[in-house]
Amino acid sequence: MVPSKLKRHLTTKHPGESLKTRLYFERLLNSNKRAASSMIKRVTISDKALEASFKVAELIAKNMNSHVIGEKLIGPACLVMVETMLGKESKDVISKVPLSNNTISRRINEMADDINDIVLEKIKNQKLFSLQIDESTDRTSKAQLLGFGRFVDNSNIVEQFLFCKELKSTTTGKDIFDVVNNFFEKSGLSWNYCCGVCTDGAPSMTGKYKGFVTLAKIKNPAMIITHCFIHREALVAKTLGEQMLKVLNDVIKIVNYIKSRPLKTRIFETICKEMGSDHIHLLLHTEVRWLSRGQVFNRVIELKEELELFFEKENLPVYKNFFRNENWCYILAYLADIFKKLNDLNASMQGQLQQLIIEHLILLEEKIEHYFPSLTTSADWVVLPFDFTDNMNELDLTNDEKNEFIDMCSSSTIRILFNSQKSNIDSFWLNLASEYPSISQKAILLLLPFSTSYLCEQAFSALNNIKTSSRNRLKNVEPDLCLAVSTVSPRIEELCKKYQSQISH
Repeated sequence: MVPSKLKRHLTTKHPGESLKTRLYFERLLNSNKRAASSMIKRVTISDKALEASFKVAELIAKNMNSHVIGEKLIGPACLVMVETMLGKESKDVISKVPLSNNTISRRINEMADDINDIVLEKIKNQKLFSLQIDESTDRTSKAQLLGFGRFVDNSNIVEQFLFCKELKSTTTGKDIFDVVNNFFEKSGLSWNYCCGVCTDGAPSMTGKYKGFVTLAKIKNPAMIITHCFIHREALVAKTLGEQMLKVLNDVIKIVNYIKSRPLKTRIFETICKEMGSDHIHLLLHTEVRWLSRGQVFNRVIELKEELELFFEKENLPVYKNFFRNENWCYILAYLADIFKKLNDLNASMQGQLQQLIIEHLILLEEKIEHYFPSLTTSADWVVLPFDFTDNMNELDLTNDEKNEFIDMCSSSTIRILFNSQKSNIDSFWLNLASEYPSISQKAILLLLPFSTSYLCEQAFSALNNIKTSSRNRLKNVEPDLCLAVSTVSPRIEELCKKYQSQISH
């Protein structure tokens, strides 16, 4: 008998019904109530366990840990803490959270897909976006192509992770273009709305005939191409003459001699401590880290006397004599300075080295003009619009854009708005989109393209943390990387609704 019928039966008088029969029906109704209450409790626990499973998986991915850490460490640790603090009953509740390796992997994949859907939906709503891509190899020597998008989100310009795709064989410009183009087609993105691409300037990216940029420009000729500004330091190294290149290589040899030998490192550390030096270690140079050269040279200069004494004790006159060679030291000082801040020369450098330095700077200027042509274009009006009211003819604007620009600059209200938002120029122009659509659109087109490929380089560091030597068989690293570097949160509540809640066994 169902509970509703039992209730009606017990609330109605039945002549001739015995007390024993009535007690039987009461016990039956109470039993049904307890069963229903237990079922509701189990369903509630199951829902919470599912939600907790997603949230733990998100934490694992954010911290770039192995998926197995859920069942090997997090789960057991939670059980120990809960049982110790709250008792065995609470421990039994916590044990229902699914944290197996396969479950965590599945949760991460689902959250990554959800984040990707959110980002692509935002891009499609706004249409215009720019792209930042870079290619590098992971710990297993597999080529990985990373991509980030920059687009308008509400009243801000934001940057978000788009993809991480493995290049199966070669890494030519055509291969890179095919991967990006395939991503665009699957995601429903159009090259027509890609207003800019930023790369590191590698031949596969910027090749004149078959480079990625050349192929992308065929799809959208109006696209703005930018060379990563951070790579200017790498450009300096490539323009060095024979003499300067020799000093650079000498410094690398000196550092590697000490840093690659633990015993030598300890001896050098002892010398530095005895001499009361500010530093006791040299810095290791690496080609992948752009900013390492200047730091390496500065540290060598700061520890010049300590290094000279070290090599004297090591009986290595070749290295010791470097620091007694005046010209060698001048070039070292110049390289340290140029790598730290371009065009800021050390005042003590003069004499026969002057011509050598001038030649290097002239060559460097030519290369910068070649690789960074955007530096010579006039886009200052976007950052300082009120400084150009008397020089309208210098601006590359249409008549409609000029009219809006003049009207905008004559408004005292907008001038106040600009002064209050100088630190966020993106928001300033986005807030003018409805009132001054033409000039605002022109400014946004110049603000959207990336100026550096820093996000890709940062993501490669995360990639190396995820795909470690102990996890080198991880086939698809994209979902983990997406959660690790993305600032968009997955819609966990929506993802939970897709499941019929089940308790971990």
